[in-house]
Amino acid sequence: MSYVYGLKRCRETILYLSSEQNFEERMVKAFSEIRVIHSEDVSQQHFKEIQVWRNKYLSITELSVTKEGALKEVDKGKELQNLATELIWLCVEIIVHNARNSKKQDF
Repeated sequence: MSYVYGLKRCRETILYLSSEQNFEERMVKAFSEIRVIHSEDVSQQHFKEIQVWRNKYLSITELSVTKEGALKEVDKGKELQNLATELIWLCVEIIVHNARNSKKQDF
């Protein structure tokens, strides 16, 4: 693939996040879109950041364990909101970087 491909995937990701679907559906579609980006589609640093973001997204749970060993509910909605914000910033950074560094001028 190429930087143009990565740029397009990030644009699609942002479109999914801004769609009229419910929030969890938007996040699932955004995740599906961002996960198809490969190392050659973005800079090394951005690819690492995508991997970190994916791991955070996949590790969201309904429950967590406190230091005392008790179960507590996790505010999944808040966690997803934070991840959505991170993903938007990451996509914008990738779009700017890829647009500046792409050999193809016609997007």
